[in-house]
Formats: sequence, C-alpha cells, structure tokens
Amino acid sequence: MIWWGTTEKTVFAVVIYTCFFPIAFNVLTGVRSTPRIYVNALRTLGASSFRIVRDVLLPGAMPSIATGARLSIGYAWRAVIAGEMLAGRRGLGWMIFSAQQADQTAQARVFSARTVSITSGMVDL
Repeated sequence: MIWWGTTEKTVFAVVIYTCFFPIAFNVLTGVRSTPRIYVNALRTLGASSFRIVRDVLLPGAMPSIATGARLSIGYAWRAVIAGEMLAGRRGLGWMIFSAQQADQTAQARVFSARTVSITSGMVDL
C-alpha cells in the first residue's frame, strides 16, 4: 500500500490483489479436472492448441471459473471496505472508520448494514 500512497489506486490495488488468487486457483483446478481423454481426442483429430483450449478446457473449467468469480465478489467487498478504512477518503469503509473515531458507531452500523444487504442482494440476482 505504500507504493500507491493514500489514493483510490491503493484501494483498487488491494481489491485486485485479493481477487486474483481465488480466481487463478479455481481456473487451475478447473483445467486440471477436465478429463484428458477429451484433450487427447482433439489432438488425434489434429486440433490446434487454441482449439483445444476453446472447445475443451474452457467449457470444462467454466464451473470452477464461476465459483472463483463468486468467491472473489465476497472477498472484493471485504477488501474495498478494508482498503477504504486504511487509505480511502470516501466510501463505506471510510465512513465506518470515521464514525468509530467520532463515537457514532450505531449510525454507521445501520447505514453499512443497509448498504451491504442491498448490494449483496443485487449481486446475488
């Protein structure tokens, strides 16, 4: 976080760093769980490596990719709030942090609970 200072770039970097690993791990797991017989069948038919990825590996890994994306959405929420608490000058995390310092935690809890429940409901649709 020191590299980017106390700007919005810091919050963005924290979110990217937090979301990258669940997605990458699930993509790798999905590709490894694809049956090799399909890859070998396409190689026997003379398919290029691009076609193998497009027709076998990507569709076979899609459930794992979706799982990684869904996990990353939850992690991103926590990372945004934590990043705003540490380096943000606006947003939900900054509001919670400043309300805590001003001893107005009840108001911050109500607002943050409403915001999180509304947005998580919208994301879950």
